[in-house]
Amino acid sequence: VISQTLLKRIGDPTDIAKAVKFLTLDAPFITGHVLAVDGGRSLNL
Repeated sequence: VISQTLLKRIGDPTDIAKAVKFLTLDAPFITGHVLAVDGGRSLNL
C-alpha cells in the first residue's frame, strides 16, 4: 500500500481530523466536493 501512495506513508487519525477541520471552515467558494483522504493513491498519474 505504501508504494502505491504519493506520500509514501500510511495515514493516521490526524490526517482525517485535518480533513474534517478543513471541511468545517467557512470557504464560500467550495460548494461541493468529495474529498479523498488517501495520500494520493486515487490519482491516476
